[in-house]
Amino acid sequence: MISSLVSALAGLALLAPASGGAADSVYLHGVVITVDEAQPRAQAVAVKDGKILAVGSDAQVSALKGPTTRVVDLAGKTMVPGFIDGHSHIADMVLGWNLTDLPPPPVGTVRDIAGLQAAMRGALALAVSCFDMLLGSGYDDSLLAERRHPTGAELDAVSATRPICVGHVSGHLAVCNSAALKRLGFVKGAPNPPGGVIARDASGEPTGLLEEQAIFAVFAALPPMTPEAAAKSFDEIQTYYASLGY
Repeated sequence: MISSLVSALAGLALLAPASGGAADSVYLHGVVITVDEAQPRAQAVAVKDGKILAVGSDAQVSALKGPTTRVVDLAGKTMVPGFIDGHSHIADMVLGWNLTDLPPPPVGTVRDIAGLQAAMRGALALAVSCFDMLLGSGYDDSLLAERRHPTGAELDAVSATRPICVGHVSGHLAVCNSAALKRLGFVKGAPNPPGGVIARDASGEPTGLLEEQAIFAVFAALPPMTPEAAAKSFDEIQTYYASLGY
């Protein structure tokens, strides 16, 4: 996995192509960690058109300078490939892998609550879930046309009998329909779990919105995943991350 990721990010240009021309930028006098077994360390990197042109010694990379090349002196600092993980909790993705995708554009297509309902109806029709509870993930209330969370009643309109929960893009919120709330024991009069909130209407009935630690009840209600299934999902997740340059 690491080897294929490095190939995508850095290992494609360990030697500058003869037709590469002058670099836009060169980084010299550093400790370059390539994470490539064939050439684990180097001194310098050349970049052209936003891509790595060459990785090698100061002398090799300096040869790629032109009149307008920007020169950066790393002064002994360490440079690594551009692994950028914006607080994604990659290991936690195992629990949310292969669920119904609900992100808004440009990542997904869910623009409003009707679109969210349609996505979950499609998943219900295709039986897209390895669990009795039908799960979706990635909706963003701030980018929905309604500028609010869906309600449990709106998920009841998808199915009043199949437990349904949809996770917020933040990972800190979820909305469940009536069947799921009943499964979780989040009924009228039930106390908030420690560190969590069961949102309620004026009469005390749960609205479907769960906050913070309350969402972990959803995962606790799922059947345990085998180590083999978890490893398979994690491998697929790493491949997906690598396909996006992470």
